[in-house]
Amino acid sequence: MHHIRVLRKSTCDNDEYRLLTEVHPSHRRSVSASSGMSISSLDVPPNSGGEGSDVDQMGGVSDDAGELAERRGLAEKSKALLRYGMKSTKVKPLAKIVPTTSVPTFVSPIPGSRRQFKRKEDVRLSDLPRDLQHDFDAVFSPQLREHLGYSETPWDPPTKTAVVDLWKQAFPTVPLQNDGFLYHVVTKLIDDRVSSWRNKFAKGAVDYLSKVLFPQLPENTKEHRAVWCTWAISGSDRQQPYYYLAYEDAEEGSGGDPVTKGIFQSAIVSAVLGLHFSSISQISPAVRSTNKPIGALVLTIQAVSFLNVPFPHVSHDLLD
Repeated sequence: MHHIRVLRKSTCDNDEYRLLTEVHPSHRRSVSASSGMSISSLDVPPNSGGEGSDVDQMGGVSDDAGELAERRGLAEKSKALLRYGMKSTKVKPLAKIVPTTSVPTFVSPIPGSRRQFKRKEDVRLSDLPRDLQHDFDAVFSPQLREHLGYSETPWDPPTKTAVVDLWKQAFPTVPLQNDGFLYHVVTKLIDDRVSSWRNKFAKGAVDYLSKVLFPQLPENTKEHRAVWCTWAISGSDRQQPYYYLAYEDAEEGSGGDPVTKGIFQSAIVSAVLGLHFSSISQISPAVRSTNKPIGALVLTIQAVSFLNVPFPHVSHDLLD
């Protein structure tokens, strides 16, 4: 006679599986020999309220108690091994990482490349690596000014492509774009150098008027200065008196053209434009660009034309 035992899941903390009840032959229906052994869930009598009444029914058929005990023992061992493995297993890395410079393609970081970025207004030349500081102003900056000097739009900032190309000429062994900190410092220093270069044109025009030209007037007074400035910027944009080395007005009422000589060779144009050539004098003549300084000439003309009567944008010290 086969005995049918039902496995139920206990509510105990260790999830043990226990044999809760044994179904006696009198409590089960007959099993047909031809259909094999089959048990319906109805074959198990309802729980009488004893221990384990609130657990889920697992279901199962066993021919002897030994087999059931063996299964239960294997399950307990598996759980114990799993719990032990989760607590004691530690992953040990097989690879060891050590710093090295022996790799043939190793490129050591540029000094300062890992420094914290400063605010742009706080960046100074000293933030460049020490071995770049001298040549930045002695080699790179003159080349930058030369580039802007022959640009047709000198009031625009230099493009990123132009900056990278000029940097390669000055520092062929120091890649600019590979170091974020270096690029941050260089672009700020470029802004400073470009602003200073542009301001020299305006300051040069004011200095020439106040220190050279005005003292040569018949009377160095506010009225005489205003008369000269009005005359200097009269006429069309293409033919203003101060452009020329020599300029004579046409006789009044004749309808003729003024007599001119030496465009863009006047004393004031030469003095202001000369500041640009002075700023690029460190470039060897052998490697200097053959492009015409169109941009520098444009800034020169703007600087002198800026001195307009009644001088709303010029310091009153110039006239008083």
